[in-house]
Amino acid sequence: MGGQVRIHEEESVRNLVRLVAATALSLPVVVGAAGLASAESAGYHGDHVGVGPLGFHVDYTDAHSGDGEAFYHNEHLYAGDLGFHYHHIASFADDGSDHHDDGAEAGHAHESVDVHPLGFAYDSGASYAEND
Repeated sequence: MGGQVRIHEEESVRNLVRLVAATALSLPVVVGAAGLASAESAGYHGDHVGVGPLGFHVDYTDAHSGDGEAFYHNEHLYAGDLGFHYHHIASFADDGSDHHDDGAEAGHAHESVDVHPLGFAYDSGASYAEND
């Protein structure tokens, strides 16, 4: 019975960590959306650098909207005893209002690399849409 309680506690902790992570990741979007409701342009920029016993961590985020354009860019890097991880994501949308012969367009791209004691993984993808 004690083992089952411990499993449920560990699962609850994992769920709490996921909730906190999801909230932290969505915060720039929520702040940006609030800015859009009250301004002609809005932006967010954040940098984080950490060094400790488990390794080195860098996170960079930049987002902006205004003048018919919006973009989001994030890079994340970890290097340490647990291996190496790099992730890059970028999304954009442009209504084409500031170009003479281009229409609206939007795109998204991501790339990640993981190297750790259990192996190697690489992932990338992109999508694009345009209206001339």
